[in-house]
This record gives sequence, structure tokens and C-alpha cells, in this order.
Amino acid sequence: MSDKQDVSPLDRFMRLFSDVRAGEGAQALLLALNIFMVLTAYSIMKPIREGLILSEWSAETKSYVAAAMVIILVPVVQLYGKLADRFPRMRLINTVTLFFVACLVAFFFLGQAGVPLAIPFFIWVGIFSGVVIAQFFSFANDVYTSDEGERLFPIVVFGATLGGVLGVYLTRILVQYLGVYQLMALPAIILALSLIITNYVDQRQRRLQLERETDEPARVEPLRGIGATFESLHDRRSAWAILDIVPGSFADLGGLEPGDRVLEIDGEPVSTITACRVPSSADQTWVRLTLERPGGPAELRLPVGVLIP
Repeated sequence: MSDKQDVSPLDRFMRLFSDVRAGEGAQALLLALNIFMVLTAYSIMKPIREGLILSEWSAETKSYVAAAMVIILVPVVQLYGKLADRFPRMRLINTVTLFFVACLVAFFFLGQAGVPLAIPFFIWVGIFSGVVIAQFFSFANDVYTSDEGERLFPIVVFGATLGGVLGVYLTRILVQYLGVYQLMALPAIILALSLIITNYVDQRQRRLQLERETDEPARVEPLRGIGATFESLHDRRSAWAILDIVPGSFADLGGLEPGDRVLEIDGEPVSTITACRVPSSADQTWVRLTLERPGGPAELRLPVGVLIP
């Protein structure tokens, strides 16, 4: 079936805003809706935070609390990074998001009981912005390849911008009728709904990936000339996981390690490369691998062409 036949009405409509290709419109719209809801919830909580801290304390106290929030945020982000390395993506996202939803419910009831919440809520909202929003963009990065991200990112940004504007507008209107503490229930509901969308997007992406890989083996042969065995990751179509390294090979001597994730080969995303192919020619004696490691991205240059007959 041609690309023209595969293009849906939604794809055509989304092309008004970005370079959307066949079958990409629904995914882009869902992610835009997801970040729209996350930013709407945050934009409701932020004015509540400001109002509470200034009503219970002073502007000077607010500056001290903001400084304390930055200090607290550093170990929180480090802890989140460690958890991200240990737990599956969706388990971590579900756990973290439900934790923040539960906190909002707790703030709602504590506020109703007359417990002073200005300082803890101020710090908590800062942690939320540093974790949940970054968590979404990390999720979107896993769902999209580099090429898709560059083309479809404007749609996601539009959803984020719209959510930020709508959240402030809703707060101005609803706080007059609900009050500060009752209004805290709204972002909790919005976040819970956004989590449903996140899980749907993940399941949809996995299903599409399995359909693409129906005729492809999960484990590929060792790449000749490098001395490493790769496996295509089902949860990340844009990466290959290194399984084994041949002792004494160029992969071994060059610093490649089991567990590394290969994102690009000579600047070309692995999602566009046939499983057992490394770009090479009679004149090419080196291959450049772009890697993802727990400590951050890395690049390696390995000799390869001389070993390919």
C-alpha cells in the first residue's frame, strides 16, 4: 500500500502544522494532548502555590523557600535518575504520576482540615515541575525516533503551550467558586486522565513496533568486522542493545560494552538500517557509533572496513 493510500484525514489535517507522514497523526495528537493535560495541571497548581505562600507568609519567606526547593530538587532528580535505570519505563511513569496524584488528594484533605500547607506545597510543586514534565519529554523521546521528533515536535510544543495558557485561565475563574483547596482536586483528576493517555500511547507504540518487526528476528547476527552481537529493542525501535562482545575484537578494544544502546551508525539512525548491515565500502575503515549509556550519551570510532571481505 502506498504512502498516499495510507494517509488518513487526521494525517492530512495535522500536516497543516507540521510534516506529518502516513500513520503519524494519531500518535502526535495523543502526545500533544498528553502534555497539554500535564501543563494544564501544573499551570493550575502554580498560581495556587503563589497564593498560599504569599497569604500565609511574606515575599521574603518565598525567596528563602525557593532557594531551599532548588537544594532539595538536586537529590530528588538524582534519585529519579537511579530509579529510571533500574525500573521499566511504564512502571516508573505510573508510580511517579500516581504518587503526585495521591499527594494532591492529601493536600486537598489537609487544606480542608486547616493544616498550613504553604511551604510544603510550594516545594512540592517545584519538585513536580522538575520530575513529571521532564518525565513526559523523556517518554516522548522513547516513542519517537530522532527524525520523527524533529518533524513532530512542533505539534507537541503547541499542546504544551495551550495547556499552560488554559491552566492559568481556569484558575482565575474557578478559584472564585471553588476556593484554593477545593481547586487542588482538579489537577489531580487531570493528571490521572493524562496517565491513561500515556499508557495507551505506550501500548499503541509497542503494538505498532511488533507489527513492523513481524518479519524481523529479535536477535541479529554478529556485525562482521566489529565483534559485537546486537538485539533490536522492542520498547525502543530507535536503539539496538549490545548483547555480547568478542574478546580481543575491535569492539572490545574500542570500549564497547554489553548493555550499551546503539542509536546511530555513522550518523544514520539504526531504525533505518537493515539489522545486519554496517555502512562500509572498500575505502571505509572506520565506523562511528552513537551510544546511550547510563552515564549519558557517548560516541565511539571503531575500525571495521579492514575486516569486511
